[in-house]
Amino acid sequence: KIFLIQETVMEPNLKKGEHVIVDLSDKNPTPPGIFVISDGFGYMARNCSYKPGSSPPKITISANQKEFEAHTLKKNEFNILGRVIAKMQWI
Repeated sequence: KIFLIQETVMEPNLKKGEHVIVDLSDKNPTPPGIFVISDGFGYMARNCSYKPGSSPPKITISANQKEFEAHTLKKNEFNILGRVIAKMQWI
């Protein structure tokens, strides 16, 4: 599936207006990576990784921009749509 990046918090990796290709079958942040997630209000690209030793399992969600504070949530508190596997550049 293709998603449009609509924010700047993942720059320089993903820029506003770029399109990314997402593997909808990969919803497990092991290994860590960039995923498209939903908080129930919209879609966003974020770095996701499992928090080691957490019970129940928790996932740390962060962005590349320092002004975005990282959050650690239980897996059932948000939805992982899939792993970003490529970005498209138009020529």
